[in-house]
Amino acid sequence: MLAGIKRQYKRVGREVNALAIAGDGGASDVGFQSLSGAAERNEQILFMVVDNEGYMNTGMQRSSCTPYGAWTSTTPIGKGSGGMPSQGKTQDAKNLPLIMVNHRCEYVATASTAYMEDLYDKLDKAIQASKTGFAYLHVYSPCTTGWRFPTDQNMEVARKAVETNFVMLWEYTPTEGLRFTRPVDDPMPVTEYLKAMGRFRHLSPDQISHIQGKVVENLAFVKQMVHRVSV
Repeated sequence: MLAGIKRQYKRVGREVNALAIAGDGGASDVGFQSLSGAAERNEQILFMVVDNEGYMNTGMQRSSCTPYGAWTSTTPIGKGSGGMPSQGKTQDAKNLPLIMVNHRCEYVATASTAYMEDLYDKLDKAIQASKTGFAYLHVYSPCTTGWRFPTDQNMEVARKAVETNFVMLWEYTPTEGLRFTRPVDDPMPVTEYLKAMGRFRHLSPDQISHIQGKVVENLAFVKQMVHRVSV
């Protein structure tokens, strides 16, 4: 729909910024087909995902972007099917921003509500990039209700996600490659982030070890993609 609107305005000679805002479920699950198609066609639009790691406005169900081990209403704690214990989500989160990098979009970036200047800078770049092709901005945004922590801790939780490398802030263009915009060289252990929320309160030592291992693995994977263009 947004691609059609943008094309119609171009046809009549009017310059507009075409912007879509979606949640992680609407982008990574039910809407991924159209998102991927628009990126492949390099439509001149900006697609922004506000990622609170679940379907938070319909009952706090899990999405493919929900982290491993997290409690949601569809990944509960207690007895699961067949009487087997259920300990939160059993799959790791889909890394949607990196999937969008593989579409070779004009611009792809991750951002966090804890670092608004970084977010504003990337939004400006994404808007500019959308004038020539597809731009994608992925904004990590905590949900106090679904993540089970006090409202006044929202910014602290968002910061700890970045300070532990659970969330990494970077940007990508086809000409300049991928670069970190806020590298964390001496990260805190992931437990500093996990213990701030009720959705992870049930985790076993093995589950915490799995999450920490994935943080290290994901950081190493993204670092392999870092490319610096010589001037």
